[in-house]
Amino acid sequence: MVSYMIPPGWEMTKYDKLEQRIRSKPIPRNIKDAEMSVFLAHNGFALRKFRRGSHKIWTAPGVEGITISEKNGAIPTYQIKKAIEAIDRLKVNRDEKQ
Repeated sequence: MVSYMIPPGWEMTKYDKLEQRIRSKPIPRNIKDAEMSVFLAHNGFALRKFRRGSHKIWTAPGVEGITISEKNGAIPTYQIKKAIEAIDRLKVNRDEKQ
């Protein structure tokens, strides 16, 4: 077995691993609500509305709100796809403003 040294500064953070897993193809079916919350908050989204129900609405300036709900312990894949698309749009909007 060959052991490889990871160059300094190349280590993947927990967030990098989470983003890689969420963005993997096909879209994973086992993303938890807490993981999606970290993913959205890290990318500039804020939790706008959360009541007793299972739906949470996340918003960011210049992007329409994203509704996230956990069903059977995981986020539905179509909601993960919408979240990824919204984050990509937000990044494009930020780049255009600079």
